Amino acid sequence: MAKSVFETLNGLDLGKHIKILQRQKYISWSDAWYEVKKIYPATEYKVSEDASGNPFFVSSLGIFVKVSVSIEGLTHTINHPVMNGANKAMKAESYSYKVKEYVQGKPTGKMVDKFVEPATSFDVNSTIMRGLAKGLALHGLALYVFRDEAMPDMPTVDSHQLQMIVDKIKEKGMTLSQVTKSWQIEKIAQLQESNFENMMMWLEGNK
Repeated sequence: MAKSVFETLNGLDLGKHIKILQRQKYISWSDAWYEVKKIYPATEYKVSEDASGNPFFVSSLGIFVKVSVSIEGLTHTINHPVMNGANKAMKAESYSYKVKEYVQGKPTGKMVDKFVEPATSFDVNSTIMRGLAKGLALHGLALYVFRDEAMPDMPTVDSHQLQMIVDKIKEKGMTLSQVTKSWQIEKIAQLQESNFENMMMWLEGNK
């Protein structure tokens, strides 16, 4: 019996395309598209548009895109929110939310405002391509990778957060190389903003 599309794509070894970013795996949309088109050259994807012809939809909860991937007559559709580096939904306007305050690397018990900037065309386009990769995954391609998902090109820690991390590393008697090796990054400045609190908690737990 011939294999289904899902069985065929799910059985591909994409180890050569898997990248690791801060302990998480991901595969780029371009690599995913390349591998599928080699086997199913008629594969297509479609980005839905709103009533004004925009490739995105605006709601009170945030902006999202809708990407449909069709292979051999079967279509899967992904509704993907546009998110920033902290995995917060992006909207047409800026808004704020509360986060824990840190002073000299230690939580104060207080909460401070963190702002989410308005979405840009770059954010929308990046989300569309992520939606494409996930749509291909629903058809079976590298589905296992998305069990440990990461989003590349996310904002990194700012100068204040960077200094807090460096101070905590010194306090714990560790070296920068020890930390970067453990987190699989070349330098601390490459740490994603969304991983800042995880890094601080990890450092706090090291004796």
